[in-house]
Amino acid sequence: MKENIKALDGLRGLAAIYVLIHHARLYLTQPYSSGLSIHPEYYQWYDKLMVYLFSLFKFGHEAVILFFVLSGFLIHLKQADPIYQLKDFNLFIYFKKRFIRIYPTLLVSFVLCVVADYLIVIFTNANSVELFSKYQVSNFFYNLLLIPEAPIWGTNFPVWSLKHEWFFYLIYPILLWLYFQKKSLPILICLLSFVFYLFNFKIQYIGHVAYTLLIFVLGSTLSVLILHKNLKFTKYL
Repeated sequence: MKENIKALDGLRGLAAIYVLIHHARLYLTQPYSSGLSIHPEYYQWYDKLMVYLFSLFKFGHEAVILFFVLSGFLIHLKQADPIYQLKDFNLFIYFKKRFIRIYPTLLVSFVLCVVADYLIVIFTNANSVELFSKYQVSNFFYNLLLIPEAPIWGTNFPVWSLKHEWFFYLIYPILLWLYFQKKSLPILICLLSFVFYLFNFKIQYIGHVAYTLLIFVLGSTLSVLILHKNLKFTKYL
């Protein structure tokens, strides 16, 4: 099982790298539909090669979904064991691990974002007033607390996925408690929140988490089906 978990962690790492290249692609080259297909005469052979090469990384959103499914699966894997008891869940250790995993990297990304935006202003004709208008104190604290639908701080837009994952970490202990009351409750509640989301009933600052939370919980559900050896459903999933 440990070797399988390492393989899944590796797959999650590859998904993260894919998303990183996907975002870099948006700055390094134009998409085919809005660039090369309209003005092919402006492209040298190496420019065309860049367009086609980076088009392999256009499925960034799908890679994020894969990452979320794997996260939900791995977070719940231990707790999904048939012999696991709720009293074995240590809330302090759980949040300590999540905090150490996320916050050091998050703070470094904030610093790098400021440096990168400053260099953009120096070496390009970017509008510094517009660029730095997003560096507000309120935005900083919203992002420091990883509020899902908060205004971005600087140009660090990709941090949205981290906010959604952090929200799942926060709500997971509640979902786990519900799971031990009745195993179908977490997924039913998340399905209900997703239905409300579809009909445009969105909670301020939470918003799109309604659909990503369902993705996390589906990953967690898969770990239950596998550990409980429910092969009838597992093969279809």
